[in-house]
Amino acid sequence: MSALGSDGIDGGSDDTADANLIPMMQGMMKSLLSKDVLYPSLKDISAQVLKTYYTHQLKIYQLRY
Repeated sequence: MSALGSDGIDGGSDDTADANLIPMMQGMMKSLLSKDVLYPSLKDISAQVLKTYYTHQLKIYQLRY
C-alpha cells in the first residue's frame, strides 16, 4: 500500500496493512493456482483445442504447406 501513499485513511502508517496484506494475497494466489482449481478448466480447454485441431486438421495442413 505504500505505493499509494505514506498515510492511511486514519493518517497512520500503512506498514501494518502491508504486513497483513502480503501474506493474505500470497495465500489467495496459492489457492487460485492450485491443481484443484486450475486442472478442470485446463482439461476442458485442452479437450476443446484438440477437438478443434482434429476438426480443422486438413485446413491447417494446407495452410502450412
